[in-house]
Amino acid sequence: MSNRTSLYTLAFTAVLVMAASAAAPATAIAQPALCRGKIFFDSVYQQSSGDRFDYTVAIRNNTNVPLGWRLQFGGFGPKVSLFSPQLDSGTAKLAPHTQTTIKFASGTLNTVNSGSVKQLFDVPLPPSAMAVTLSNCR
Repeated sequence: MSNRTSLYTLAFTAVLVMAASAAAPATAIAQPALCRGKIFFDSVYQQSSGDRFDYTVAIRNNTNVPLGWRLQFGGFGPKVSLFSPQLDSGTAKLAPHTQTTIKFASGTLNTVNSGSVKQLFDVPLPPSAMAVTLSNCR
């Protein structure tokens, strides 16, 4: 092996060691609290008041401990006015084995239900479908 090859090998090894040590802290960062299997969607539905609707999501804590949560909404289009694209439980937690209903929007779209709205866990919202995602269960 020539000196030049040895220098390249040494430099390459040093780069690999630095890359591995730089990646180590990223794996040590805590993963977000996962919701799948902890909090469930019971339903997404609309309530009519003439030609206007209120849109509600019902979630249920299926654990033995109180849990906080985050809901994100997207893809509903111009006929739906979201109260906020993201709702958090804040300091309040959903008690064990209980359900809560959250009114999240109002509008004139009459097809908002559990069949038309994707109900997702721990993932970003899809770009073009009506969806609600549940995350940050803690």
